[in-house]
Amino acid sequence: MENDPILAELRQVRRDLDSRYPGVQCYFEHLCRYQKRLQSRLVRRAPLPALVRAVPTKAKRSRLVSVRPAVHGGP
Repeated sequence: MENDPILAELRQVRRDLDSRYPGVQCYFEHLCRYQKRLQSRLVRRAPLPALVRAVPTKAKRSRLVSVRPAVHGGP
């Protein structure tokens, strides 16, 4: 497993990042600048709207209940 090319590449990338960004805060600031630069291309899902439906009860009036479909992560 020591000769795995994927692990070797991953370790090399990590060494490159360590040399380019000496600390976690420096790397985080780089990511924030990069995110601002590409903001127009980033996709952010809008919050789901609240769904409301009437649920019959024994009383003369129905009560309203918020109903939200299950949200599954990933495509």
